[in-house]
Amino acid sequence: MNNQYKTCIELVPPLKESISFNQDSLRRQLIHHEGLMCGLYLPRNNQFFIGVGRNLSRDGVSEKEASYLISRDVRRANSLLDVEGKLSSPKCQLVEGDLALSLAALISDHHIGVHLFDNGITQQEAHYLLDNDIKRIDFELSMAWSPFSSLPFHHQAVLINMAFDIGVNKVLRTRDLLAALAEGAAHFAAIELEVSDWAKTDRNRAKELIAQLRLPG
Repeated sequence: MNNQYKTCIELVPPLKESISFNQDSLRRQLIHHEGLMCGLYLPRNNQFFIGVGRNLSRDGVSEKEASYLISRDVRRANSLLDVEGKLSSPKCQLVEGDLALSLAALISDHHIGVHLFDNGITQQEAHYLLDNDIKRIDFELSMAWSPFSSLPFHHQAVLINMAFDIGVNKVLRTRDLLAALAEGAAHFAAIELEVSDWAKTDRNRAKELIAQLRLPG
């Protein structure tokens, strides 16, 4: 990383690096802004969050995510039972089906889905959910707003970061900001973000994203 970025590693730099480098920069920024919580928390509006800003009340979990988390819980439980000498009989063996009887309910009802996280998650699982959220938001923005895919990565990262906080739909309503980005007018995009309603609710985060829009390159 260039020296000019060492003092602001929370910014996703416009460097011509590998895809993995850019993704790592975005992950670090989101953890910097959202934090990483392995237990459930309710920061606002009585909505449940976990990991790196995963809004369970709004976004829930996918069937693939639920199956992944359940299987890891089963492996941990089996390991614990094995250590305690309680797996002498096949009847004592836990299987995924025992814990996944309500899988359909977990993924269809976000209120029920929260119970999947009653015992918290590991940091590895938090990173797994984070990567899924980045991919999902990237896809949704690409599908809903065609210029997104042609933006410089550090500009894409600004919109992805905002979507973590307010959701994709609200990001799509920032029409003046999007229009400036589509025209390649990063300076005007930074101004639009600076005067946006969202910037007033999270000034420090917005200040960093405004600086990111103004990075040369």
